[in-house]
Amino acid sequence: MIFEIADWVFDVNIPATMEYSAHVGKDQCSCGYCRNFVQTINDAYPQLRTFLEQFGMRSSAPEEMLPIE
Repeated sequence: MIFEIADWVFDVNIPATMEYSAHVGKDQCSCGYCRNFVQTINDAYPQLRTFLEQFGMRSSAPEEMLPIE
């Protein structure tokens, strides 16, 4: 599926992404960054959640979160 957001054009295989995303999180990282992200994404980052879900990604099960300082 090809779609545009602002000036960006994305070509995403949504069914494949959803299939992969369905399995991510079974062995979810338990570090503080990942736990905090999962606990706060709905309240603190509703637009990010919506953005990720357009790609077929589950925002509640990140594969890995890393701080950028």
